Amino acid sequence: MTLEVEPLSPTDDVQAVSRDRAWRLRAIKLARDIRTDPARWASFAVVGLTSTLFALWLLFMSRHQWFVTDEFDYFNYQRDPLLAWLLQPHNEHTVVFTKAWFVLLGHFVGLRFYELYMIPLVAAHLVVVAAIYRLTWISTTSRVLASGTALASLLMGAAFSTLTWAGQFQYVGSVAAGMVVIVLAIEGSGRRTLAIAAATAAFGTLNGSAFVALGLAAALLYMRRGLWREGIMVAAIPLGWEAINHVVWAPPDIYAATGLNQILRDGPAFAYSILGPAISQTLHVKYVSALALLVLTVGTLLRIAVDLRRRHASMPGIVMVGLALATILTTLSLVVARLSLPTASASGGQY
Repeated sequence: MTLEVEPLSPTDDVQAVSRDRAWRLRAIKLARDIRTDPARWASFAVVGLTSTLFALWLLFMSRHQWFVTDEFDYFNYQRDPLLAWLLQPHNEHTVVFTKAWFVLLGHFVGLRFYELYMIPLVAAHLVVVAAIYRLTWISTTSRVLASGTALASLLMGAAFSTLTWAGQFQYVGSVAAGMVVIVLAIEGSGRRTLAIAAATAAFGTLNGSAFVALGLAAALLYMRRGLWREGIMVAAIPLGWEAINHVVWAPPDIYAATGLNQILRDGPAFAYSILGPAISQTLHVKYVSALALLVLTVGTLLRIAVDLRRRHASMPGIVMVGLALATILTTLSLVVARLSLPTASASGGQY
């Protein structure tokens, strides 16, 4: 039996040559760019390679990890209707995608291969690092500073334990979505960016409540640029879902603040109990938290004051304002949601 091979048509030959030519042109342009700005590409290479190796190391080290506490709740062992179960809050958090990933893997591999459960968390963490890298890149001319900031964020400082717990994808994934929307709010515009921002906001909202504060920060940045449609949309998605969440399921907030008086009375000390250990444990130096917070606060306020006097704010100022808003709103949301939590628990790595 002889197989007959149909010869390529002239059109196929032209398309193949065109694709080959396009790849060659891209390779030539890349080589020229590397020669023109070697520091830029060296920075990309260092951050990219280090991040990849760190991700592989995390997955390798998680081989001996086992499910803990809330992670067992992410399996639908009671066989509830899938969609209703996915949307139902865990405690007060919507964690659709974490549940979906656990259920999917649980169906195929059961409770084996914990490193597979870690994949979304590790991927989301790399997105956070990439966003930090981009924000630093556009706000400084120093390739060393941009690379160093990104590499330092790989370890997450005092919060490193978050990266050893697959169920924390509900937090890291939401932060990743929030950081992406903040980058878009600072740099992006147009219909395509609007669609990406909407999809990212929807993902972050359904993945975890940590997105709310970051989404609001991004919305304010959009509005600062006069992009009201984008700002309203990015704010409406998480706020709208939180309203639906509390109306439909009314999840109990057992550790939430009991009222405004408690927030004003105990809120500052509670916020410091979160930020203080985060700084001192990251720097591994005691008694520097207050000084570091003071320097950061004063420096940020001075930078904002300088930019407010200008008609057009500088990119470093915009980035600083965005990150300051994200930090303030995140801390405020923790104060409101966790003020009745014991102080010792509040200083844990997950907060």
